[in-house]
Amino acid sequence: MTKTLKQLVHVLWAIEKDLSVIASNTEALKNQMSIKETIDQTIANRQENDAKSKELEAC
Repeated sequence: MTKTLKQLVHVLWAIEKDLSVIASNTEALKNQMSIKETIDQTIANRQENDAKSKELEAC
């Protein structure tokens, strides 16, 4: 009985550790997505500003 409980505790601890890693990786992925969106928006803004600058220069 004690051996079975020890094994159960070991399995539950391993599951908890795995879930912690999954949660950490999920948070890291969200951060990467946020950074990518920010970079994409910055690029779009710069392209828009460049286009406006060219229009002003043409006038």
